[in-house]
Amino acid sequence: MGTIPQARSLSEPGPVSALRSVTPSDSVDLADGTCRGFHCNAAGNVAFHDFTGNAVTLTVLAGVSYPYAARRILSAGTTATGIFALY
Repeated sequence: MGTIPQARSLSEPGPVSALRSVTPSDSVDLADGTCRGFHCNAAGNVAFHDFTGNAVTLTVLAGVSYPYAARRILSAGTTATGIFALY
């Protein structure tokens, strides 16, 4: 899987151009860099490091895309499944 070029800044509006399946990890950042947001197929919690590295945990609903830039999706604290990074 190659690196996805940033077509626009993270704050610039517009549709995502790629989705990547996420395997949560407490030690490894997302392979394609900071994403524009994430989508979850099943409800639960998503623990992640935001663009600046702050640890955040959100309760998410199934089938909803969230516009939060994440550089790492953590395994500790994440109970949602079917997570996709949006680029």
